[in-house]
Amino acid sequence: MITQQSLSYIALHDGARYDSFYQNTDNSIVINDLRTSVESVEHKQILLWGAEKSGKSHLLQASCYSAFEHQMLTAYFPLVTLQQYGVRIFAGIKQYRLICIDEIDVVLGKPQWEEALFHLINQARENNQILYFAMKTNPRQVHCKLPDLQSRLLWGTNYELKELPDKEKALALKSRAKQRGFELSNSVIDYIYKRYPRDFSTLMKILDKIDKESLSKKRRVTIPFVKEALART
Repeated sequence: MITQQSLSYIALHDGARYDSFYQNTDNSIVINDLRTSVESVEHKQILLWGAEKSGKSHLLQASCYSAFEHQMLTAYFPLVTLQQYGVRIFAGIKQYRLICIDEIDVVLGKPQWEEALFHLINQARENNQILYFAMKTNPRQVHCKLPDLQSRLLWGTNYELKELPDKEKALALKSRAKQRGFELSNSVIDYIYKRYPRDFSTLMKILDKIDKESLSKKRRVTIPFVKEALART
C-alpha cells in the first residue's frame, strides 16, 4: 500500500545528485535553474522534456535530494509506477514544498488524471510551492482532452534534455569514476561501448557494478577485470 510518507523516498536512486550529472553548457543552465529554484522561497514551475534516458528522472531525483538537504518536505511521483493507485496519490499534496512529477505522458489523455494535474498546478501556484515535471513529448505538441491543461504545463520554464553523444558520455563516465576513486581508461570505455548498450542509464549501472567489484576485489580497473566483473551480472 502506498502512503504519503513513502512518497518522499519511493524510487529515488542513491546516486542521483546534481554533481553526478554531466554538465555541458546546456545542462549547466538547467541544473542551475533547478538548484536555485529549490532554494527559492517563491513559487516555481519547471518542465523537463526529451527522449527516454536523457536524464530527466535523474535531475528530478537530484532535486528531491537537494530539497532534503534544505530540510524541505518533498515528494517524487514516477507516474509509470504510481498510476495504478489512481489520482488519490495526490491527496495531502499541500504539505510538500517541492513536488516532482515524472513521466506525465503516461496519464495524458485520461480525463481524471488531466483534471487532477490541472488542479495540482493551480494549487501549487496558489500555495507558493515548487513544481517540477518531466515528460518525453514537447509540451507544445501534447494533445490533452482538457484544453486548459496544456497551457498550464507551459506556465513555467521548460527545457529540452538531449542524450549525450558518445564522446561526452565517455567524459561523464571518467568523471564519475574519478569521484568514486578509480580511473577509467579509454580502452576500458571502448570495450564497454562495443559490447553493451550505450544509453546513459545502462552505462551508469555498469559503472556501479565495476565500482562495487573493484572495491570488493581491490583490483585495478582493466579490460580483463571489467570482463570478469560484468560476466557476473
